[in-house]
Amino acid sequence: MEVGTASASTGSTVGSATAAPATAAAAVYQQRGAGASSITVLVVEDAARSGPAVAGGQLPPDHAAAATLSGAGTAAETPSAAKALEAAGAKGDFGGVLAAVEADDTNVPPPDGGFGWAVIFASFIVNVFTIGLQASFGVFQEAYGTLPEFAGTSNVEISFIGSLGAAGTPLLAILFGRLSDKYDARAVTAFGAVLMGVSLFASSFSSATWHLLVTQGFLFGISTSAAYIPYLGVLPDWFSKRRGLAMGIASAGGGIGGLVLSPLIRFLITEVGWRWALRIVGIGSLVLLLVSAALLRMRVHTPSTAKIDFSYFKDTSFLRLFAYSLICSLAWFVPPFYTPTYAVQYGMTKEQGALLEGLLNAASGVGRVGLGFMADYTGAVNTLTACLFFAASAVFILWPLASSFGSMLAFVLMLGLFLGGAASLVPTVVAQQFGSKGNLATVTGMIFTGDIMCLVGTPIAGAIIDRHTTFLSDGSKSINFIPVIMYTGACFLVCALLALSIRISATKRLLAKI
Repeated sequence: MEVGTASASTGSTVGSATAAPATAAAAVYQQRGAGASSITVLVVEDAARSGPAVAGGQLPPDHAAAATLSGAGTAAETPSAAKALEAAGAKGDFGGVLAAVEADDTNVPPPDGGFGWAVIFASFIVNVFTIGLQASFGVFQEAYGTLPEFAGTSNVEISFIGSLGAAGTPLLAILFGRLSDKYDARAVTAFGAVLMGVSLFASSFSSATWHLLVTQGFLFGISTSAAYIPYLGVLPDWFSKRRGLAMGIASAGGGIGGLVLSPLIRFLITEVGWRWALRIVGIGSLVLLLVSAALLRMRVHTPSTAKIDFSYFKDTSFLRLFAYSLICSLAWFVPPFYTPTYAVQYGMTKEQGALLEGLLNAASGVGRVGLGFMADYTGAVNTLTACLFFAASAVFILWPLASSFGSMLAFVLMLGLFLGGAASLVPTVVAQQFGSKGNLATVTGMIFTGDIMCLVGTPIAGAIIDRHTTFLSDGSKSINFIPVIMYTGACFLVCALLALSIRISATKRLLAKI
């Protein structure tokens, strides 16, 4: 083991250690993997003693290696580390030195790469099966409305299944963020993986709408929260200069997942039926999310606070981000949920409707990476504000004019691009505003709790659609989508104004990078 140098209070020099750590090392140091660039040695050779000394205390020679720290490890929590040294036979006060070492290790700047790329990969897969699968519910929305098992079920009831699944992520965001900060992000994500597989597999046995509400709605929602929230506290700690790009690539999994899963689910429903479609997706999500969980390793584990700090709600920037989360979630899933229904209304096939939903998610993936990368140069708040204004413009201008596959394609590509950018930038803005205070997963979870409004957002849209649906004499129906389009665009416009207010509070300079 390579060892650095320091000097003792007595003026003596530090010895070196190459021996394997003794049993005490396991109690004193927790392995964290690569991330710390400095190497610190706590074993000090005291000329007045035959054995090495640690912070002025005597450490038996056979335990000398227990007090070494390599670049791949970090000191454990100071009180327990000091007790472990004492248990090993050391004498003296070690708390100050251990605390200094831990503070030094924590302040090592993020590597902007290295193992961080593995964390990006894991976060990408997490987004595929949380955000991407949520965004693909429109295929199930259209399918359930035509199945005999759910005959007579309204758009509101069916959309409530998807919105309940989406609402689970913010509903328990604080809880799973707290558990991730306090214990281990990998364990929380693994729990989410298992629950997601179980929920989707169980939903395949449904024979009534309420069965789907419990399984594909409630249980799936809890699983997405457990799987999704931890990475928001892990990934930003591995990147600084490239944080926007890193978060963009990771969150692009939501868009790419929607691109792949929407047509895939439609294909599976056609070929093997909706029950086996759910089972296949459930098994796939279980396996790949467990792989991702194993890779979500913290770079620096900082001790979490004893309780959730609700004083953030006194911060005006926090309140505006929370309000943004509330209002945006009212409309976020309306376009992907109802794109297939809208397409069929205007004479397109079910396959074209599923393809449009998939392309909306594909554009979202491009936006998450491209606009996340741009934010590293133009500022996260600036880019978020622009994304929301363009998204609102797409809804108000392009959607009402979309009556063919080509015009719908133009709409979903523009909307997906800018909503994808907004999705990737919110965690970046949160990290920028509050990351220095620690407990990032918990703070991000507090912001994302506002997304609970998606629980009622798509049912409100469904109620608006039902209210403006006319049944014709030949048994067909005609839907006026203009009211729900205005509802969706208004929500995005208000969010754009909230983001703009955060920027104005930070600086009134037009070209400032915020």
